[in-house]
Amino acid sequence: MTYVIIVTYNASKYINACLDSLVQTNAAVVIVDNASSDDTIDLIEAHDRTVTLIKSEENLGFGRGNNLGIKHAMNNGATHVFLLNQDAYLEPGVLDTLTKVMDSNPKYGILSPIHLNGKGDALDRNFARYTSHDKNPSFFRDSLKGKQQNVYDFPFINAAAWLLSAETIKKIGGFDPVFSHYGEDDNYCIRVLYHGLKIGVVPTTFVRHDREDRKEKKIKVLDPSYLSFRERTHKIRLCDIFHDDFELLFSNIMNKAQKNRVKAMLRLKNKEAATYAQEIRMLLSIKSDVIEARERTKKIGMHYI
Repeated sequence: MTYVIIVTYNASKYINACLDSLVQTNAAVVIVDNASSDDTIDLIEAHDRTVTLIKSEENLGFGRGNNLGIKHAMNNGATHVFLLNQDAYLEPGVLDTLTKVMDSNPKYGILSPIHLNGKGDALDRNFARYTSHDKNPSFFRDSLKGKQQNVYDFPFINAAAWLLSAETIKKIGGFDPVFSHYGEDDNYCIRVLYHGLKIGVVPTTFVRHDREDRKEKKIKVLDPSYLSFRERTHKIRLCDIFHDDFELLFSNIMNKAQKNRVKAMLRLKNKEAATYAQEIRMLLSIKSDVIEARERTKKIGMHYI
């Protein structure tokens, strides 16, 4: 049995379309709601699609929310788990095709469909970046030549629409809760590759990811979100278990932050210097949690589930 896991938070804009895209599937659907304050729960309960609804009393974030759903699926005999964003809509036949490809290619820990934009008339911008020519030249070259492989390997695909086998979950586990919001899927991909599995895109399957209206901006040092952004990027690097010498890596990151602080002080940019000082304290505060996470995820097991 394939289980679809959807984590929702104030999803009223998307959830009906998301569930509509699952009406024709035979998969079991589990929704973990992260204490939504809008009418998400009412919309889910009124929808024709039968779901198992797990109501969290707090916002667990993407990773821990999915871990709850994965645990439910595994406890109920799931053979595959499909993680679907609340703002993503499956095209027909996706789950059947993905599961067949995964069953025929057990070395794949993660399989994803192609991510289109919400209208379905172009590639999702971020997906286009993750699957660029330098990541796998064959992906676009084969399309131009009118031929396709069953699956194409990539080092990373975002977790808007991931198929995981039960064997993958038993080997890798769930998302690391050291990541509170974003970065969870980067870390999971690293762990999948570290333990000898592959990440693939199946080019005959499609999902629409409805997020064109969300513009990304470059985060500068005085932006309110700077420290949370830097914490996330530092954790992604520091939790990368392909880096054997953690102390050297940590030292290099710390030295850069310290140099940035000194430069700001010399330029009399006191607010910037204070922010870099906060970044240094943040690095020291996360070090022990990162070390623990690295040691755990180097081992095979159902971590965090």
